[in-house]
Amino acid sequence: MNKLLIALLFVPVIALADHTVPPKGHTAQDNWKLLCKDGHTGTVRPSTNYTNGLKNKWVVNGQNPKDYELDHFIPLELGGCPDCEDNLWLQKWSDARIKDKWETKLHRQMCVTAITLQDARKQLLNWKDAK
Repeated sequence: MNKLLIALLFVPVIALADHTVPPKGHTAQDNWKLLCKDGHTGTVRPSTNYTNGLKNKWVVNGQNPKDYELDHFIPLELGGCPDCEDNLWLQKWSDARIKDKWETKLHRQMCVTAITLQDARKQLLNWKDAK
């Protein structure tokens, strides 16, 4: 057997992270009053250079970056960390639209003190069941 072929058989395989799986999430802000100020997310949102760079780095061969939104698993409006990689993931646009509506609803409820920030974050985990 060819020595090169034998050598290739013993090359370790490096597992790539699947960035289409929701991450653990990471928070950066716990002050709900600050989170409810108009325009807050615009002051903390990372640059498109940063987010597009991550998106392009994480998209696997054969995937189209335009099919995904680089989503903050814990949204900025609920205190999610803007540039923490463990709070970002590639989310299909169809799912992103559902989750975005759920995030907005939870943010509004938190800002009128119908729920706490902690409750909003817990309920966020059920975004796929949101209607």
